[in-house]
Amino acid sequence: MYEVLQQILNFFGHGFCHQYSERSLEVGELFFCVCARCTGIYLGLIITLVVAALVYSRRSESKAARQKWAIVVGVVLVIPMSIDGGGSYAGLFETTNLNRYITGYLSGMGLGIIASGGLVSILPRSSQSQRAISTPAWLTAVLLISAAAGALFYLGYPYWGIAGPLISLASLWLAVTFVLLLLVSTTKLWTPATPAPRRAVLVALCLLAALAAMAVFSLSASFFGFIVPWYPQGTLG
Repeated sequence: MYEVLQQILNFFGHGFCHQYSERSLEVGELFFCVCARCTGIYLGLIITLVVAALVYSRRSESKAARQKWAIVVGVVLVIPMSIDGGGSYAGLFETTNLNRYITGYLSGMGLGIIASGGLVSILPRSSQSQRAISTPAWLTAVLLISAAAGALFYLGYPYWGIAGPLISLASLWLAVTFVLLLLVSTTKLWTPATPAPRRAVLVALCLLAALAAMAVFSLSASFFGFIVPWYPQGTLG
């Protein structure tokens, strides 16, 4: 069972990560589908978006326009991962999976803050005059809740068995789905007036399309690894 599950994890994560075993989280003999840094990125992104969706509030267009500070905070949160990853690959210092996860999660939170502006296009009963994160207080709340959830995940995953690797895969899947939903929301298929049943169907289709896209990315990565010897090839499992 574990061998089959590992193959599934490896396949769907291969197109999004180098999958080096020494840089990946592990439960027993089961590796996560992506490395510790990518696990942090995708998990931080999804948790931050979920929290932002739960706390978003209505604001006037004039106030919504003055939110460049949120984007600045999001960009700042990406910097630690750039330093950790860049310095490690450049051979300036050694890093650990804990550092990779923390800086990756901070980066995911930053990307989630930036991407939260797109939530208004897919949340029900919303309009372009709203913002998911409208004040510094809400931003602080979102960051604190997201950071707490990320810490609990890292501290708890060794005791969750296969749940940890599956959560990592689910966060990647949902991240791709979110991108597809944003694309759909720019069309006439998804508007504030779209009825709930149609929205549910579109979400289901995006989930299936995301899974298909992950498979295509994986096959493409394997193809490039075959024709380009130096293309990263994982060693999981």
